[in-house]
Amino acid sequence: ARRTALKQRKEELVNASELLKRSAAIRQGLALREAERDLFEQINNSLAEKTSEINRLIDELPEDDSLERRQNLTRVKFLVAYCKRKGSLIVAEREGVSFTQEQVELVFTEAAADFRSMGIESAALFRLNEPLSPAIMSHLYDCAYDFASLAFAIKNPTLLLFGENDERCALTVRIVLQCEESRKLEPSLQNF
Repeated sequence: ARRTALKQRKEELVNASELLKRSAAIRQGLALREAERDLFEQINNSLAEKTSEINRLIDELPEDDSLERRQNLTRVKFLVAYCKRKGSLIVAEREGVSFTQEQVELVFTEAAADFRSMGIESAALFRLNEPLSPAIMSHLYDCAYDFASLAFAIKNPTLLLFGENDERCALTVRIVLQCEESRKLEPSLQNF
């Protein structure tokens, strides 16, 4: 009888252990889904203004193959490129990943290639002693895109980005937007 009781107790403990394992796996899965939902909301909120502008531009596209249509499609392409990389930067910020010299150069070399494909001559050069935090990288990326956005309003724009940090890790960034001749800027951009 004692052996039967011990055997029964062992089965109960094994079942209880399995139940605890399944319960822990369910809690872990729920926590992961909640974190993913929070990340999605953070990305969605961060890009809401840009995605709204994309939708507006698409909704207002002229039917004909006009200059205005091509300009709006170029602007949509510009905004989609911004959103793609900005989402990645938000994920990196959430994970606490720092950006090395090579990673910073890659991000801004790709952004410069995007700008060139839209008619904005551009180049980027960085000399970093220490990695950049995700928050700084995200802010720097926003600044670069704000200047590139201004470039749409001018003739033959050239956008140059240069950044370096000194021995104290203080970051100095220079962004230069040159043009042949300014066209009239939108009122919201005149005092940028």
